[in-house]
Amino acid sequence: MAHRGSAVGPVASYFCTLAVLTISDNAPESDRRSTTRHLRQRRDVADMLHGALVPFANQIVTTSITVQPAVAHYLGRLDHLAQRYDDAETWFAQALRIAEGMESPLLMAYTHATWAELAADRGDAARARELADGALAPAVEGGYGYIERDALAVLDRLG
Repeated sequence: MAHRGSAVGPVASYFCTLAVLTISDNAPESDRRSTTRHLRQRRDVADMLHGALVPFANQIVTTSITVQPAVAHYLGRLDHLAQRYDDAETWFAQALRIAEGMESPLLMAYTHATWAELAADRGDAARARELADGALAPAVEGGYGYIERDALAVLDRLG
Protein backbone atom coordinates (compact mmCIF):
# COMPACT_ATOMS: atom_id res chain seq x y z
CA MET A 1 0.00 0.00 0.00
CA ALA A 2 1.34 3.41 -0.97
CA HIS A 3 2.13 5.92 1.76
CA ARG A 4 -0.46 8.66 2.02
CA GLY A 5 0.73 11.79 3.76
CA SER A 6 -1.66 13.72 5.89
CA ALA A 7 -2.70 17.19 4.77
CA VAL A 8 -1.70 20.34 6.58
CA GLY A 9 -4.24 22.70 8.01
CA PRO A 10 -4.85 26.27 6.88
CA VAL A 11 -2.16 27.80 9.11
CA ALA A 12 0.64 25.57 7.79
CA SER A 13 -0.69 26.05 4.26
CA TYR A 14 -0.47 29.81 4.80
CA PHE A 15 3.13 29.45 6.02
CA CYS A 16 3.98 27.44 2.88
CA THR A 17 2.54 30.23 0.76
CA LEU A 18 4.66 32.74 2.68
CA ALA A 19 7.67 30.48 2.12
CA VAL A 20 7.12 30.56 -1.64
CA LEU A 21 6.79 34.34 -1.59
CA THR A 22 9.96 34.63 0.50
CA ILE A 23 11.91 32.35 -1.81
CA SER A 24 10.69 34.04 -4.99
CA ASP A 25 12.63 37.07 -6.08
CA ASN A 26 9.86 38.89 -7.91
CA ALA A 27 10.00 42.19 -6.07
CA PRO A 28 10.84 45.10 -8.38
CA GLU A 29 14.38 46.37 -8.02
CA SER A 30 12.99 49.79 -7.10
CA ASP A 31 11.47 48.21 -3.96
CA ARG A 32 14.90 47.14 -2.71
CA ARG A 33 17.26 49.54 -0.95
CA SER A 34 20.20 47.21 -1.48
CA THR A 35 20.52 43.69 -2.82
CA THR A 36 22.48 42.58 0.24
CA ARG A 37 19.96 44.03 2.66
CA HIS A 38 17.08 42.54 0.69
CA LEU A 39 18.67 39.08 0.71
CA ARG A 40 19.39 39.33 4.45
CA GLN A 41 15.74 40.24 5.08
CA ARG A 42 14.57 37.32 2.96
CA ARG A 43 16.84 35.00 4.93
CA ASP A 44 15.50 36.34 8.23
CA VAL A 45 11.94 35.67 7.09
CA ALA A 46 13.02 32.27 5.76
CA ASP A 47 14.42 31.35 9.18
CA MET A 48 11.19 32.35 10.91
CA LEU A 49 9.07 30.39 8.45
CA HIS A 50 11.40 27.41 8.66
CA GLY A 51 10.85 27.10 12.38
CA ALA A 52 7.09 27.32 11.95
CA LEU A 53 7.01 24.64 9.22
CA VAL A 54 9.31 21.96 10.69
CA PRO A 55 6.53 20.29 12.73
CA PHE A 56 4.57 19.76 9.49
CA ALA A 57 7.46 18.40 7.37
CA ASN A 58 5.78 15.06 6.58
CA GLN A 59 2.50 16.60 5.52
CA ILE A 60 1.31 17.70 2.11
CA VAL A 61 -0.26 21.03 1.24
CA THR A 62 -3.73 20.76 -0.23
CA THR A 63 -6.83 22.84 -0.70
CA SER A 64 -8.87 19.64 -1.21
CA ILE A 65 -8.92 20.58 -4.90
CA THR A 66 -5.21 21.09 -5.52
CA VAL A 67 -2.18 19.42 -4.04
CA GLN A 68 1.28 20.87 -3.57
CA PRO A 69 4.54 19.22 -2.54
CA ALA A 70 5.15 18.09 1.01
CA VAL A 71 6.09 20.74 3.53
CA ALA A 72 9.57 19.14 3.47
CA HIS A 73 9.90 20.48 -0.09
CA TYR A 74 9.35 24.06 1.14
CA LEU A 75 11.79 23.50 4.00
CA GLY A 76 14.36 22.44 1.39
CA ARG A 77 13.72 25.60 -0.58
CA LEU A 78 14.07 27.75 2.53
CA ASP A 79 17.34 26.03 3.48
CA HIS A 80 18.57 26.51 -0.09
CA LEU A 81 17.87 30.24 0.21
CA ALA A 82 19.72 30.32 3.54
CA GLN A 83 22.64 28.42 1.94
CA ARG A 84 22.20 25.48 4.31
CA TYR A 85 22.76 23.13 1.39
CA ASP A 86 23.18 19.88 3.32
CA ASP A 87 19.94 20.50 5.19
CA ALA A 88 18.21 21.36 1.92
CA GLU A 89 19.38 18.04 0.45
CA THR A 90 17.87 16.19 3.40
CA TRP A 91 14.53 17.97 3.06
CA PHE A 92 14.35 17.39 -0.70
CA ALA A 93 15.08 13.68 -0.18
CA GLN A 94 12.26 13.53 2.35
CA ALA A 95 9.88 15.39 0.04
CA LEU A 96 10.74 13.02 -2.80
CA ARG A 97 10.04 9.96 -0.63
CA ILE A 98 6.62 11.40 0.21
CA ALA A 99 5.87 12.16 -3.46
CA GLU A 100 6.96 8.65 -4.44
CA GLY A 101 4.75 7.20 -1.71
CA MET A 102 1.83 9.15 -3.15
CA GLU A 103 2.76 7.84 -6.63
CA SER A 104 2.54 11.41 -7.94
CA PRO A 105 4.55 12.14 -11.11
CA LEU A 106 3.70 15.83 -10.66
CA LEU A 107 5.14 16.10 -7.16
CA MET A 108 8.17 13.95 -8.02
CA ALA A 109 8.94 16.15 -11.04
CA TYR A 110 8.42 19.31 -9.00
CA THR A 111 10.88 18.14 -6.35
CA HIS A 112 13.40 16.94 -8.96
CA ALA A 113 13.36 20.34 -10.69
CA THR A 114 13.78 22.29 -7.47
CA TRP A 115 16.48 19.92 -6.20
CA ALA A 116 18.29 20.34 -9.54
CA GLU A 117 18.57 24.09 -8.85
CA LEU A 118 20.23 23.30 -5.52
CA ALA A 119 22.65 20.84 -7.12
CA ALA A 120 23.57 23.44 -9.75
CA ASP A 121 24.19 26.06 -7.05
CA ARG A 122 26.41 23.56 -5.23
CA GLY A 123 28.46 23.10 -8.38
CA ASP A 124 27.41 19.46 -8.84
CA ALA A 125 26.65 19.63 -12.57
CA ALA A 126 26.24 15.87 -13.01
CA ARG A 127 23.67 15.61 -10.20
CA ALA A 128 21.90 18.78 -11.37
CA ARG A 129 21.62 17.38 -14.89
CA GLU A 130 20.34 14.02 -13.58
CA LEU A 131 17.68 15.73 -11.45
CA ALA A 132 16.64 18.16 -14.19
CA ASP A 133 16.36 15.29 -16.67
CA GLY A 134 14.28 13.40 -14.10
CA ALA A 135 11.90 16.34 -13.95
CA LEU A 136 11.78 17.10 -17.65
CA ALA A 137 10.26 13.91 -19.08
CA PRO A 138 7.26 13.75 -16.71
CA ALA A 139 6.82 17.52 -16.98
CA VAL A 140 6.54 17.33 -20.76
CA GLU A 141 4.36 14.22 -20.64
CA GLY A 142 2.06 15.65 -17.97
CA GLY A 143 1.90 19.17 -19.37
CA TYR A 144 3.50 20.72 -16.27
CA GLY A 145 4.80 23.79 -18.07
CA TYR A 146 6.25 25.54 -15.05
CA ILE A 147 8.22 22.44 -14.06
CA GLU A 148 9.41 21.99 -17.64
CA ARG A 149 10.54 25.64 -17.66
CA ASP A 150 12.43 25.22 -14.38
CA ALA A 151 14.14 22.00 -15.50
CA LEU A 152 15.14 23.55 -18.82
CA ALA A 153 16.52 26.61 -17.02
CA VAL A 154 18.83 24.38 -14.99
CA LEU A 155 19.93 22.49 -18.11
CA ASP A 156 20.53 25.79 -19.98
CA ARG A 157 22.52 27.11 -17.06
CA LEU A 158 24.71 23.99 -17.11
CA GLY A 159 25.34 24.44 -20.83
